[in-house]
Amino acid sequence: MKEICKAIVWVKDFGNQEDIPYNPQKLFVMGHSAGGHLITCASLIEFHFKDIQLSPRDIKGIISISGVMDINSMSESPILRLIYTTQAFGCRADEWKIASPICFINKLIKDNVEFHENDHEQLPLAKGVQIPTKVKDIPPFLLLGAENDFKFLKRQLQSCYQAFVQAGIDVTCHEIPRCNHFSIIAAFGKNINQTEALCIRFIMDRC
Repeated sequence: MKEICKAIVWVKDFGNQEDIPYNPQKLFVMGHSAGGHLITCASLIEFHFKDIQLSPRDIKGIISISGVMDINSMSESPILRLIYTTQAFGCRADEWKIASPICFINKLIKDNVEFHENDHEQLPLAKGVQIPTKVKDIPPFLLLGAENDFKFLKRQLQSCYQAFVQAGIDVTCHEIPRCNHFSIIAAFGKNINQTEALCIRFIMDRC
């Protein structure tokens, strides 16, 4: 996560050079699959930004395309647990929760509070380390999923969208027809499906 935040800092610093033709104050971050998972985690947890003088507020929007949102629930499948969950996140259930964006959102909903640095003792799944971002600081989200995506990702998309709405986060969600987990991003830039158009609209509406 910190590497992602450092990359965002680099892009912003690079954009502050006078001869660079873009505005670093209008920075959007997009990721597909595991990339969607990583940028979502980074934007939801203030702790990752603390050491590099950055805030989630420095990001204008997050675009997650077929992103993984619930590592914990994936572990319920023996196959997914074997080939994905334990390989990437270890064998401990508490680590799976820490890596699951939806667990942080559900915690915000359950407690109906905005967390501050001195509240981290109240979040046992974070072990006093990972501090959720306050709701008002979370960037707007665009969640995109594929009509023919893996079933577990389709379930995660809907549950995550509902949780975001319930938590009061600015979120838009679309399912892209006639594509799967791979073609939803492979077609980006080729004007084949709606993915690119929805991303552009999301960005333009917030600039």
